[in-house]
Amino acid sequence: LQHMADQLPAEEQPLILPATPIQNLQVPHPVDRILALNLLNTSDQEGQTATLSWLLELGRQREGGPLVLTSAELYPAGGTRLSALLPPDFASRQPKAMAALLSAEEKLYHNPEDDRTSWTADSLCTAGRQAGWENVECRLEYITETREITRDDILRWLKPDNSGAVLARLLDDESRELVSGALLARIGDGGAAGKKAAAISLPWQMCFAVLLARAGDPAHPGAAAPRS
Repeated sequence: LQHMADQLPAEEQPLILPATPIQNLQVPHPVDRILALNLLNTSDQEGQTATLSWLLELGRQREGGPLVLTSAELYPAGGTRLSALLPPDFASRQPKAMAALLSAEEKLYHNPEDDRTSWTADSLCTAGRQAGWENVECRLEYITETREITRDDILRWLKPDNSGAVLARLLDDESRELVSGALLARIGDGGAAGKKAAAISLPWQMCFAVLLARAGDPAHPGAAAPRS
């Protein structure tokens, strides 16, 4: 995107923001369009509001006309979950383990104590309005790709002593063993007859919350600098 933007005349170039701290961002020319990726999805609502307020300040560099923002944020709660990778009959064979897994996933992907999962599309809209943006909306967009899931992936995700295996620690021992066994068996079924496969290719969905906002009068007094 940046390469394509650089081919446009300066007055027509959108501002493309990386998913990195932007406190020291230098804007070489006035902008009327801002494109961002994963700029807000690791902040709580207060941090999101501060960043969006700061972005609105960029509108002060130009005279008249609307300022338009499009920010795509990876939304973990809307993506593929481990429960979707289980064999289709797992829920009927192991209803207790399935219920435990679904409950654990809800706790993981809607954890109010974790800035990465404490927000929703609605709260992102609220942050935009609180920052002073107008015509704010947020929609969910989905991208599906084929991903190779290996035995090592399963063991890593469901090994309780792995520092990153949060889901594993939310499951009781019996449910964790049943889920792990079913997933490993499915990977084994993906190989040639009589052989155990090291991996299986499965559909994998990613979800992005796309924030769209405009400001008819870009000036917004009192905006704070974004928090790192």
